Amino acid sequence: MTSSQIPVWLALLYREEIALSNEIWTTFEEGKTLYALIWRKADDNIWDNTGGAFVTPYTDADIDRYDVVLANQADSDYYSVDFPAAITDDTTQAYRVQIMLQVGGSIDADADLGIAQGEIQWNGTEEVDIGSIFITNQTVNNVYNEPFQQPPVQVFNV
Repeated sequence: MTSSQIPVWLALLYREEIALSNEIWTTFEEGKTLYALIWRKADDNIWDNTGGAFVTPYTDADIDRYDVVLANQADSDYYSVDFPAAITDDTTQAYRVQIMLQVGGSIDADADLGIAQGEIQWNGTEEVDIGSIFITNQTVNNVYNEPFQQPPVQVFNV
């Protein structure tokens, strides 16, 4: 099979520049301004979208540095934005995302309303499915010395 015979969907699947996108999304009334605030769960530091780093402490005065604006798809109630590519921690971490509704003419930490929230597991390049579990230790210690048969491997979504 030559490259010209590869199905289009397969060719797109293996293109290096193709990446997941629009990991942050919500539905809301069309024509509004929505933005996301991203918090690193491990230490509650907030993403400074202007400075490109997590910072602490959060301050209302710097709210316009933290916002990641969602795009409204024309004629729909769908809003989305890519998770910032600059967040490149190479270990999978959890990030809390708040989606805010801008109430007035500019971002205002005291007036704007939280309309949605969620959590993203991010490995530095893409969102990680929390149903995937990497098993690193396959030994089970029987501290009660009870007879047992080796159970099948079970995966629990937490």
